Amino acid sequence: MKKEENIVVIDADSLVYIVGHQLKGTFREPWGRAKLNNYIIGILSKTSSPNYIGFFGVKGSRNFRYDIAVTKPYKEMRHARKKADRERRVELEKAGKYVEEDWFEFWEPVLKKHMEIFWKFQPVDTIEADDAVIIAKRKYEGLFSKVIIASTDKDLKQEPGWNYDYKAVELVKIGEQEAKKALASQLISGDSADSIPGLPGAGPGVATKLLKNFSYKNEEQFIKHMTSIYIEYFTKTLFEKAYVKQEKEFFLNHKEKYSIKSLTKKMKDIIRPDFVFVPDLSMTKEHALKYFDEMYALLRMLTTEEEGKAYDFEVGKTHASTKINLTEAIEFIDYSTLS
Repeated sequence: MKKEENIVVIDADSLVYIVGHQLKGTFREPWGRAKLNNYIIGILSKTSSPNYIGFFGVKGSRNFRYDIAVTKPYKEMRHARKKADRERRVELEKAGKYVEEDWFEFWEPVLKKHMEIFWKFQPVDTIEADDAVIIAKRKYEGLFSKVIIASTDKDLKQEPGWNYDYKAVELVKIGEQEAKKALASQLISGDSADSIPGLPGAGPGVATKLLKNFSYKNEEQFIKHMTSIYIEYFTKTLFEKAYVKQEKEFFLNHKEKYSIKSLTKKMKDIIRPDFVFVPDLSMTKEHALKYFDEMYALLRMLTTEEEGKAYDFEVGKTHASTKINLTEAIEFIDYSTLS
């Protein structure tokens, strides 16, 4: 039986960063728990949802995308930045300089523990919180009046339906065309935050150009359309770019070899027959399709319970805010403003 109430599905990973950063330099656990409570209560209020379910990633987890990423290690840049920061802190400590405690390292376990114990949010490790959110959202569609995703993550904009950005405090309804275009755009420009390259050398501008006449009918048509973009890009666009680059290098080497200050058009036409273009092995239809499969698997979110179970994930039960002791939840409410 359908409940005439809303339910909000919360991607809680960003809450750790938002709350932790707001309390940067302040290491008092009650303040963090109070500020986190404020955010969650705010999400329930802004989405008019007396029901909720939340997910967050387990620290140090290695979800399935790490094994899929062949072209470039998954989240390579993120891990590199963290490593560099740790090394910098060690060097400062060795030099006898004061090093303030890492705010994220302090707040992550505190806030995640509070989300799990008090709010009953579900930790995930074999998949990402994003995947869990969409799986749960689709599971509860039709069982509640409205199912709303609460997140700040752009990846979740590829899921049609109600979306509440709890940082921007903005509730919008994403259409199916808009959602699929968001995924299509990422398949072209990639996701630098997770070290997913997309089409080599293609940024948002290229994505806008290639998706000018984008339309979504069904998944089969979507795959066909996107693979055709990949094939043309690898076999034509990259081919032409490589040709121009090698030809330029050929003329430059000729100038240096014979100490020629500049080459005229007539001189270039004379020596051009000696130019031999060597295409890259990746400039084939076969490589384009293989590369697309990798990018699609990295960028597409899991959507069904069956997909979740394949990675030993199952959606937990929902919770009612009416059963939360809000007096306890806001016990340190006055302190939460002291960030």
